[in-house]
Parts: sequence; structure tokens; C-alpha cells
Amino acid sequence: MPSALDTTAAATKDVMARVVDGLHAAGDRLADKVTPMVNQVKDASKDAGEISARWTDAARSVIRQKPLAAVTGALLVGAALLQLMTSSKR
Repeated sequence: MPSALDTTAAATKDVMARVVDGLHAAGDRLADKVTPMVNQVKDASKDAGEISARWTDAARSVIRQKPLAAVTGALLVGAALLQLMTSSKR
């Protein structure tokens, strides 16, 4: 005849097994839902990197072809930003 301790241990083992199985199932469901989202973020990040590289290459090309115009444009953008920043403080 099993003792009370053996019965309690067996019941605890059964409950723990069900809890662990439930946690594994929940983890699997979560992974199934999160994986497509992670893949979308990876794809968007890759696309953003490619766009950034294209813009950087285009900017380099323009700067090499027309350095004076590029410097003038940068100065105008800087002056406009300065104007916007100082006018908001008033």
C-alpha cells in the first residue's frame, strides 16, 4: 500500500508534467505567432538598408559631380534649420 507521501509525490509529478506540457504548448503557439512578425521586421530592415545605401551612393555621386552646389545646399539647409530652431525659442 502506497504511503501518503508516495501518493502526494505521484500527484505532484502528474501536475508538474501537465504544467510543463502546457508551458511548452504556449511557447510553441507564441513562437508561431511571433516568427512571421520577426521575419517582416528583418525584411523591412533589409529594405531600409538597401534604400539607405542607394541614397548614400546617389549623394556621393552628386557631391563628386557638383561639389560647390552640394556645399551651398548644405549651408542653406543648415541656415534654415538654425532659423527654425531660434524662432521657436522666442
